[in-house]
Amino acid sequence: MVPAGGTPDLPRPATPSPWAASPRRWPRPRLTPGILTAVQDRYQLSWQGEPVDLGGSSNLNVHLPGDSGGYVLRVHRSWVSGPRLTVVQAVRSRLVRAGLPFLEPIQTRDQQGWLELDGHHLLEVEKYVWGEDMEMGDRLLASMPMLARIHDELSRIDAGPAAMQAPSANHVEARLALDSTSRAAAAIRGWAVSPEEERIATLSEQLAGELQLAERPYVGVPPRQPVHGDFWDNNVRFRDLEIVAVLDLDFMEERPRIDDLALTLYYVNSTLGPDHGASERVAALRSLVRAYDSALEQPLSSAERAALPFAIARTVLAFTRHLALRDSEDEQRKVAMAWSSDLDWSLEMVRDAERWQHAFAAHSLSP
Repeated sequence: MVPAGGTPDLPRPATPSPWAASPRRWPRPRLTPGILTAVQDRYQLSWQGEPVDLGGSSNLNVHLPGDSGGYVLRVHRSWVSGPRLTVVQAVRSRLVRAGLPFLEPIQTRDQQGWLELDGHHLLEVEKYVWGEDMEMGDRLLASMPMLARIHDELSRIDAGPAAMQAPSANHVEARLALDSTSRAAAAIRGWAVSPEEERIATLSEQLAGELQLAERPYVGVPPRQPVHGDFWDNNVRFRDLEIVAVLDLDFMEERPRIDDLALTLYYVNSTLGPDHGASERVAALRSLVRAYDSALEQPLSSAERAALPFAIARTVLAFTRHLALRDSEDEQRKVAMAWSSDLDWSLEMVRDAERWQHAFAAHSLSP
């Protein structure tokens, strides 16, 4: 173990390019006595009771109970580099200074923001803030002005090269979606043993192909900026209707703000499920876009509003980036199956884009 900025005990594996010839495993870290000892020694912290794994698909997130809530210990997967975590922490601090409810990292006793363990994993600690998840309904609607404020503030930050692309993300660029999907479909067909798995490969390619044609007029038009990357669910913490914490900038990247808005809208549409018709979906998403747009310093442009349905539909193809980081057939199968249920309605949205564009047009968003 060495402090931030020190010489690692082992060489750090480079972040893999998607679909590298020999992909590496990137397992979620596990809590060990050595990690807890490191936190006690380097942070001089104590806690009460047994540590609790808070879950999370990427990081090890552990609640260390104590007075005033205690702490959260986070150990990142080995795809997170020192420069990347340093930038993420700096952006969080900037957002805190702007009055937004992010959490600054707790410093070690020698004033470092993070530690390096075993030459592969980075560790950070922050205060634990109790709150309830963002849910469909009033909380979701109340969160949209907060996303607008975050985007406004992030647009003023030049975070540098380490913030340009997250090593893993719930997003795929429009210009890369077709190639990433083609590679993913080939991988799926390599292990597919059921009609459903073959369907996932075929439908993904169909969606990516139709999106490439439909999105072409908008690629490169919306301005790019750093964005949150995962504004959803337990990353937005509430007490009643008050947002008390926004968490997790792990997926922060530079991309159009509408792609980040689209991620939240994608999850909403997915959560609504098949029992809700197109009219209900349009009304639900339009109200959220209205709440977001009304809080922006610079409202959505006509091009951004027209491109938004395609950004929502493209979100499901982010599974192809996740697939590229899994080197076993079983792991790839789990990724593909987890996202597959949204392929049909995403393709339907592309084919019914005019209806959605009308819903998101300026006159439709006016109160």
